[in-house]
Amino acid sequence: MPIIPLYEKEWLEEKRNYPVVKANALVRKARYSLTAQQQKIILYLISQIKHTDDDLKIYKFDMKDFATLCGIDCNGKNYLNFKESLKALADKSFWIEAPKKDMLVRWLERLEIDKYETTVSLRLDDRLKPYLLTLQENFTIFNFGSTLLMKSKHSIRLLEIFASYKSLGIVEFTIDELKETLECGEYTEYKDFRRYVIDKALEEINKYSEITVEYKPIKHGRSVYSLLFIINEKSNNEILRLRLEREAMLNDGK
Repeated sequence: MPIIPLYEKEWLEEKRNYPVVKANALVRKARYSLTAQQQKIILYLISQIKHTDDDLKIYKFDMKDFATLCGIDCNGKNYLNFKESLKALADKSFWIEAPKKDMLVRWLERLEIDKYETTVSLRLDDRLKPYLLTLQENFTIFNFGSTLLMKSKHSIRLLEIFASYKSLGIVEFTIDELKETLECGEYTEYKDFRRYVIDKALEEINKYSEITVEYKPIKHGRSVYSLLFIINEKSNNEILRLRLEREAMLNDGK
């Protein structure tokens, strides 16, 4: 990856440390499966929302800038992959559970790519407004940069779920609830689900995010029925060191 000038490093660090703020209902009650790259695109858009915004705007960004932000080269292959991710994202819808009704929502209402440049124009679906704008209570906040080095889509999804329970410090989910939330019912054996989903996700969350998570299996009889997660926030010194190391890795393209 080419050497990044100091002024650009400062811009990148600022963008990477923007907070992502979502209503707890969107974090906990939505059922969807997005790739790691698709989740990062959505989280980047959400991180651009200001707390004073009263409407969802059209956000424009350069795909090259986004690639640099994520610590990857914007070569021909990555450009095509990014374009395909955007198209797939625009085609996706998901359910949000509410007390009286379930609502089907699309992620994107608008998607345009400039033919002669690498500029993308995006607008989130209007029905996401109550879950993203002027939130005063019952919301989740975490650092956008925490997700950028994560490879597993489950790591990113679980990070925001655990962040929503950070103030409680503990949360329990049945195995079936976790599989439904993460849409990974293909893991019929608990040992495989634990190894390839939970353990892999927690390894990345503990390494790259501002929280640490551990879990205890809860058995009913001889079978594991649920997992009890213990969530702790890292110290200020740990977070500072984490961010410095993360910036170095992203700027080196690792």
